[in-house]
Amino acid sequence: MPSQAQNVVSLAMTTLPKVEISCVLKARIEDHRKNLTDLASSLLASGQEAKQVQLTIETVLNSFNEELARTISSLKEDTDAL
Repeated sequence: MPSQAQNVVSLAMTTLPKVEISCVLKARIEDHRKNLTDLASSLLASGQEAKQVQLTIETVLNSFNEELARTISSLKEDTDAL
């Protein structure tokens, strides 16, 4: 059964775009998911309410999404320049 932290992270990650990605990128996203779940677990264990934890995770995830978009754009530009 998924933990409350896993549920919070899964709900936040539904905002990720549904695109085909490389195995390397999939692994990085899964690493990020684990880190977010660990963060959510720690925040919940410290007594923070689930809604506040979800907002925190969504903020971190939005930052990740922006960085991911910049990285993909940069890689695309590099590939287009070839």
